[in-house]
Amino acid sequence: MQTKEQNIFSREINFLGAATNQQNLQIFDTPEIAFFGKSNVGKSSLINTFCQRKSLARVSKTPGCTRQINFFSIADQFILADLPGYGYSKVSKTEANNWEKLILHYLESRKNLVSIMLLIDARRGLQENDLQIIEIILFYQRQFDIVFTKIDQVTGQIRQDIKNQSMCLIRQHNFMPNFFFTSSRNKESVEELRLHVQKLVI
Repeated sequence: MQTKEQNIFSREINFLGAATNQQNLQIFDTPEIAFFGKSNVGKSSLINTFCQRKSLARVSKTPGCTRQINFFSIADQFILADLPGYGYSKVSKTEANNWEKLILHYLESRKNLVSIMLLIDARRGLQENDLQIIEIILFYQRQFDIVFTKIDQVTGQIRQDIKNQSMCLIRQHNFMPNFFFTSSRNKESVEELRLHVQKLVI
C-alpha cells in the first residue's frame, strides 16, 4: 500500500487546456499517458476514480461528450491526456473526420507519450473497432495497455471468458499489453493501475 507521500494522485492536479484541432494541440515537456476508449466505455468515471477526484473529467449519460483532447497535469509529474471516444455514431461525418485527424496526429506526433491506456467495456469484450484502434496504435509503434472497465457488472465466469478471448486475439495480432480489470464503482484494481502508471512515468 502506498503512503500519502508516495501517492502522487493525492497532490495537486490541474487542467491545462484542451485541443480541438492540430493547430491548438499543446506540447508539454513531461511524460504523457493517454486514456482512450469507446464513447460509452466509462472513461470519464475511471479517470475521476483513478485521479481520486469527483469531477475532474466530465461524466455524462450521453456518449460522445469528450469532443477534444483534454490535458491534466498530475502533481507536475506527468500529463494525463483524455482523448475523444471512438465508435459514437450520432455525430456528423465532418465532426467524426475531425476527431480522427486529431487523434491520428496526436498518436504520430507526441514525443513524450509514454503509453496509452486503452479502455474496453468488460461487458462486451474486445470488438472489431477496438481491434482497428489497436492496429492504428501498433502502426504508430506506441506502447499500450488494455484496461477493462465496469468489471463489477460481470460475473467471475465472464471475467475468465474475457481474459481467454483477449489472450486469443493477442496471439492472432502479435501484441502483448498488460491487462487491468477495473471498476469505477467499487475501485477494483484502480490502485494497481495507478502503481503501473507511476512506474511508467517516474
